[in-house]
Amino acid sequence: MFFNQFLDRKKTKNLFTSTNISINDTRNISECTPINNNKNIQKININNKDTYFEDAARLLIGKEKGSIGILQRNLNIGFNRASHIMDQLEEAGIVDSEEGTAPRRILMSLNEFETYEFISTNGQEQQNNIDVDNTLSDADMLLIYLNIIANFSNDGQQLSKLDHYIIYKCTEADQHNIINQLLTYNSSKTMKLVIYDENALSYGDYSSLSQLFIPIVSDHLKIETTIDLLKNEMTERFHKFAEIQVKDLYSYNSKATNIIPSIIFIISEIYLVKSYFIENIDLIQLLLNSKKAGIYLFMFSQFDIKHFSLGIMQDLFKVCDSRQALHMIYPEKNSMLQINNTSILKSIDNMNGKQFENYCADLLQYNNFSNIEITQASGDHGVDILAEKDSITYAIQCKCYSSNIGNAAIQQIHSGKSLYHKDVAVVLTNQYFTTQARKEANALNVKLWDRDKLYEMIKNIT
Repeated sequence: MFFNQFLDRKKTKNLFTSTNISINDTRNISECTPINNNKNIQKININNKDTYFEDAARLLIGKEKGSIGILQRNLNIGFNRASHIMDQLEEAGIVDSEEGTAPRRILMSLNEFETYEFISTNGQEQQNNIDVDNTLSDADMLLIYLNIIANFSNDGQQLSKLDHYIIYKCTEADQHNIINQLLTYNSSKTMKLVIYDENALSYGDYSSLSQLFIPIVSDHLKIETTIDLLKNEMTERFHKFAEIQVKDLYSYNSKATNIIPSIIFIISEIYLVKSYFIENIDLIQLLLNSKKAGIYLFMFSQFDIKHFSLGIMQDLFKVCDSRQALHMIYPEKNSMLQINNTSILKSIDNMNGKQFENYCADLLQYNNFSNIEITQASGDHGVDILAEKDSITYAIQCKCYSSNIGNAAIQQIHSGKSLYHKDVAVVLTNQYFTTQARKEANALNVKLWDRDKLYEMIKNIT
């Protein structure tokens, strides 16, 4: 079931009181059929019954409460599939309809449940429902959908240092840069994202990632329900912490067999929803307690912070611009960039082309460039990165070579600059340029950023 259906669901209740039962147009109860143990088994036809239906029912009956979060964690499935199973359980009369954020009541005992046989109709039992492609790894999906080379060697280790953030003067490109940095170092096992974006197109590239906790939300009327969902998730986590006598997510994950991922709730433009956030008690309760549960709120805005106020709630956030946010959110990466000698250049020499492009994009961010965009690998016309600084736009070609760069790169970027309608053409490399390349660059007004310039840019990182 899609998230929108979850938010708008009608509250209904179907209780099994006799053998003459009708659930809805797609289901029916057959005549009771005696079997060897002399119990009356009632057969129930369920449209596209999920293969986890029976397991989910027994799980929730055993826990004496029902929630989508319980199904997600214990069955290791996504929100959409868990929500779909919960719908089937509700319509079968196993769980009650939802009431606010409270866990659902269980309407059957295990003995009662075993008197029914649930049969899938309309084709095969639903295996994957509407989940993402489980045949791809997190790293594969990041590379395919976002051109990100993942590095999960320290998966999730920096997440405990996160906070709630208001990040102002943050363009859409800056937002994506921050989020991509998080995705690069944290798999779906350790991190999930909840994204609210009224412009449904700007975050479209993220819609297929396994790091999504729920599908991207774009309807401002559903902000409140999203907050309720996170509050309920927080409460369930605290119950699990109490079971093994720990106080926070990171203590729990150090002891538990199956770890619980951190959740980052991202709002792409706070200005559009600020009326909801001002002194909202539910949100304040979430902000006061959720960090212990590993749930964080990132609120972006393209405007300066001076143009709006969130009242007392603002005290619960760290307030910073996009450049400061990059330093705070992933300090380990920043320390990798910071150097006192040329040893980092030796590491750069060992990068492949894509790694060098990503590194240069980060380096530009730390050198006060904005609107940074890595172009698609195919059809880029020799332009690897687009960027802007001081109202001047740049088309940049990145060359990570073991020898000096010739004039072919100069010709490519000169043409690419015109095709992308940028002001300045640049070739950025870890090496130097041939004499012929320098002459041609001078004639075509192409800027050459060589190994010395690269080193200067690295030293500018604070």
